[in-house]
Amino acid sequence: MSAATRLSHSLARLGDLARTLGRGNKDAPPPPGQLGREALRARREALVAEFARRQYDLGGLVYEMAARDHIRLDIVLRKAAELQQLDWELAAVEWSSKLGEQAAAGACPGCGRLFPEGAVFCPGCGRPLSGVNAERDAR
Repeated sequence: MSAATRLSHSLARLGDLARTLGRGNKDAPPPPGQLGREALRARREALVAEFARRQYDLGGLVYEMAARDHIRLDIVLRKAAELQQLDWELAAVEWSSKLGEQAAAGACPGCGRLFPEGAVFCPGCGRPLSGVNAERDAR
């Protein structure tokens, strides 16, 4: 199997792991759209610190595995998926804080999350917002 094929399979498994981790977190904080401005700022600071720590740990893990010439791809992928999930949560918090600084164009009829002017899809559930935008423009 070529290196490109192995990398492609590994990236696919990474995405599967990230989706699995995202579904199984029962103790997750409330969605960013439901947090106040100060809570968003505090959550962002906590996520940035945790992201930096996990990124440092992942780099150290890969270094140690490489130094011993025994890389366990399953462990690296699991840790990378956890880091990616944290990165997605951080991006959602940052997006929500930017939304808080702007006027919201409306709320998604599916999940209730606020969305900015010009949004095509809901940032929370991914539902198309074309019908919602058309109703608002008709008023």
